[in-house]
Amino acid sequence: TIPPPTDVIQGPQQREDFEEEMPAGRSIETLLAEESPAGRSIETLSELQIVAQLASTITSAAPQRRSTSIRGGKLRELNRLYGRSEEQNIILDAYEAAIRGDKSEEANLVVVKGDAGAGKTAVAQSIKEKVINEDNGFFVTLKFDHESQTEAGDGFTAAFTSLAQQIQAAGDDVLMEVRTAIRAAGPADCALLLNMVPTMEPIIGKVDVKLNSVEASGRYMLIFQAFMRAISTKEHPLVFLFDDVQLSDTCSQVLLSGLIPDAENNCVLYMIAIGPEEPTAGVAEVLKGFQETCNITTVEVCDLDEANTNLMVADILHVEHDVSIPMTKFLHHHTKGNALFVIELLHLMFENHVLTFDEESRTWNTNDERMGFICDCWDFKTLIKSKLNRLQQPVQEMLKAAACIGTKMDVDFLDIVMSAPVIKHMRIAVASGLVITEDKPNGIYRFATNGAREAAYSLIPREEQEAFHLAVGRKLLKGLSEEKLHEHLSLVLDQMKRGAKSMTNRKERYATASLCLKAAEQAVEWSSFPTAEESLDFGISLLGDRCWREEYDLSLAIHNTAAEVGYVVGAFSQVQERIEAVLANARVFDHKLQAFCVKISILSATAKVQEAIDLGLKVLKQIGEPITAHPTRVHVMREYISTRRLLKNKSPDTLLRLPAMTDHHKAAAMQIINLIVLPASFDRPMLIPLLAMRATRITVSHGLCAISAVAFGLYGMLLVSVNGQVEEATRFGELALQLLERFDSKQWLARVHVAVYGCIFGWTKGVSACIEPLKRGYDVGIESGDVEYAMLNGNLRSTYMFCTGTPLPEMRKDMRILAKEMVELKQDSMLRLHNTMLQTVEAFMESDCNKAFGHLIRWDTTLQSLSSSDFLYECWFGFKKLILSYLMGDYTGAASEAEVMTNTIDLPPVVTVDVSLFVTFDALARLAYCNQSGKNKRKTLTIVRKRLKTMERYSKVNQSFCLGLTYFLKAEIAWLTGKHRVAPEYYLTCVSLMGRIKMLSVHAMASERAGQYMLERGKIEKAQEYFQEAVSVLDEWGAQGKSNALKKEMNVLFGTGMEK
Repeated sequence: TIPPPTDVIQGPQQREDFEEEMPAGRSIETLLAEESPAGRSIETLSELQIVAQLASTITSAAPQRRSTSIRGGKLRELNRLYGRSEEQNIILDAYEAAIRGDKSEEANLVVVKGDAGAGKTAVAQSIKEKVINEDNGFFVTLKFDHESQTEAGDGFTAAFTSLAQQIQAAGDDVLMEVRTAIRAAGPADCALLLNMVPTMEPIIGKVDVKLNSVEASGRYMLIFQAFMRAISTKEHPLVFLFDDVQLSDTCSQVLLSGLIPDAENNCVLYMIAIGPEEPTAGVAEVLKGFQETCNITTVEVCDLDEANTNLMVADILHVEHDVSIPMTKFLHHHTKGNALFVIELLHLMFENHVLTFDEESRTWNTNDERMGFICDCWDFKTLIKSKLNRLQQPVQEMLKAAACIGTKMDVDFLDIVMSAPVIKHMRIAVASGLVITEDKPNGIYRFATNGAREAAYSLIPREEQEAFHLAVGRKLLKGLSEEKLHEHLSLVLDQMKRGAKSMTNRKERYATASLCLKAAEQAVEWSSFPTAEESLDFGISLLGDRCWREEYDLSLAIHNTAAEVGYVVGAFSQVQERIEAVLANARVFDHKLQAFCVKISILSATAKVQEAIDLGLKVLKQIGEPITAHPTRVHVMREYISTRRLLKNKSPDTLLRLPAMTDHHKAAAMQIINLIVLPASFDRPMLIPLLAMRATRITVSHGLCAISAVAFGLYGMLLVSVNGQVEEATRFGELALQLLERFDSKQWLARVHVAVYGCIFGWTKGVSACIEPLKRGYDVGIESGDVEYAMLNGNLRSTYMFCTGTPLPEMRKDMRILAKEMVELKQDSMLRLHNTMLQTVEAFMESDCNKAFGHLIRWDTTLQSLSSSDFLYECWFGFKKLILSYLMGDYTGAASEAEVMTNTIDLPPVVTVDVSLFVTFDALARLAYCNQSGKNKRKTLTIVRKRLKTMERYSKVNQSFCLGLTYFLKAEIAWLTGKHRVAPEYYLTCVSLMGRIKMLSVHAMASERAGQYMLERGKIEKAQEYFQEAVSVLDEWGAQGKSNALKKEMNVLFGTGMEK
């Protein structure tokens, strides 16, 4: 099942050299009769004379059977699996299902489990030949190191290098197909892929794109994901095996959790092999996520039974199967059928001449005198350790150092650590079978198994291990060039961390802490925030109590960076400690600004919006930009007039030519303003225009900075949503995007996209055109650390997907993933908003309307728990409850909710395009209830006509989205007021417009209401047509409960068998 080491182990070439040490052979029956270490006797097989049987078998074998594998005394190298047909078939079925390219909501994943040495990797790789040779596909294996990777994503980069080599080997035609597919992803992504994997250049070709930080940083997972989608096709399927996942590093875990669940990879099969070791918390979380997002096929690889062990032993000894039975019984008793253990034990017996081959008699013999060499090797770890102990001392020392570093060995590193060339020692280690060659030209080797590395590491006494690691770290730190140290800084620090308790010199501890800060900055560039957090925690642990006096700048920098990184990963309690340390020890107020910013972000994320706003305003006052805490419309108007005067006669080109901002207090004010805009939307909406205009005025008066892009975006948002100044708002939106590109800053991209695509372009360029940019805002926000605005991009995207009629099952899957990330990153404020939309989607998908109404009961409980300051939450909950009640036909409940919302519907000073739905359904609920009950007709019409005027104003800004909603209102008003000449025309226009833009929810509702109107007017055939259209749209949308209820109603009304 597991092949022996690469070099076939040979017997003695000159037997006379060993004559005195090799007495006459004896039958193995005596050995079988001896007691095992546990004291259990093995049954004596006296009737089987092993030597005689082996001699008889080999003598009677065909000539070709007695090939060079026998001559010279060699053990046969294996090239097949034993007893694994069932496991192979399971994997083959999963692979064939994957290459069919069937669309699925869940990604397919094969999980191969088993003990070390059972053959997990070999079983997983059993389809490799078929994939490459028969299906023209690619097979890539990424084996995780026992220790952390040297750099974030290092293993992935190596795996993709292997894939690049396979593509080149497949020929020019395949290479051109792959190149075309990859380059379709765009020049920026191609350039970044080349930056990460330079060996891809022969495939992609040269790309003349200068990468900016927005595109080059933090897109590691996205690029790999896009690359996998581009390269995997039915013509060239891809299998990716992640081996020893339980040993993966933090960065790799993040990449795995993003790559494997991607259901859009239709011709890729992912496999992961998991050993028996207890997974770390990070790995356990990743595996749990796979269970929730993937369709998993599990393959258990157990030890071999005695029959299959016998087949393997017979092949190794090159004898008939019935002859090897006694040897098999002996081996299976001690190994329990562990394939690798069986092979290694046979080789150990052979190497130590316990098992020898006699050329003259053509027989295998056992040597009683040499049994001591294996009598203590009845478990695999002891066997490997015995191999190590027989090596020369310098070779052992080299392997001890290598084991400290990891499974992979770099000869150049070991030369530095051992202070002498080690290549001769490495050759001896390879010959022993403990080490294998991975990349000989570059001096890269690897322990043959994890057990070999563990055995080598165990040669270091436990009490000396910390000092040993520290010595390795110091040697590498001193011996590596600046370039190499930068490249492998994480590896060096890993050694220093493992030996930190032995590091007593304060200067050395400070120097190491400084390196930790550099390593964290490198990890942040790759968006590997968990890795950065680990480096910073280690660095801070080295500083000690006197650091603020002795190393002030280092202490300030590392604590501030740790606070920011901790916020991104959601370690809020630890972040508070970092912030308090800065606030208590910073020598001047300016040095506290960064800590204040992180504190505001945490308060906002944890739904403490009032505290976030108050702290932000307090800091703004201290740096010379006081803003009224509770503004009125008068305050807003004054600020607006001042801003308009300042902007008078200033074109976008003029603004782009403004000088750079040099006043650091003004730059800090810009940052604080941006941080409190979002909490203000939850608690003090009238503060938002004030903040947006102040940021704009600071920019115009004091020059441009990266945050100016956000300021202009917010100002454009105000223009379109409050004053309806569409053209000017669009100019400011485009200006914001230009500044984002000029300053090359991904840090503010998520915020700019919220303002520009979430608000401005949603009105001026259409909702559909904004969905992908909002996804981009989410991705870059997550990767750049702007988590809160990343989540806001995600929320807006979900809302716009709802508006554009994205099928509900697709929405639910997308939103559940987003909700999970919000929980993990502790984004409580965004989660509360997001869950209302998610619950709305799930309610529409219920198969029974009664179950859907259960969601309304849950919402009532939630609304009662909200405080008076939860303005935005109250609006959001109320709106979702209103629309769900209306769709489910509960016009009384919908109208009641509309009445509750009367005083809030006109309050938000900043609105996204979905507010048009809010206005429309508020009016529709009132009209439907009035039509049904006949109550409050005059009051209803007064309110509804006001809503109609609002929608007509919105329609001038966004005709494609709002015009159909406006006609829906007109149709319902015409029905209520008896204007039957125009009502049918209005309904027809609305249904047509909604169908054209695929707004499925409104399309279905309008069709149903049109059917009810036609039914009341006695136009049965036309009513049936509208009802049928409503059912079809509901089915397409995935609203099963409402669809089933409408089918039952039609069956009663028309007897058409619609329920069936």
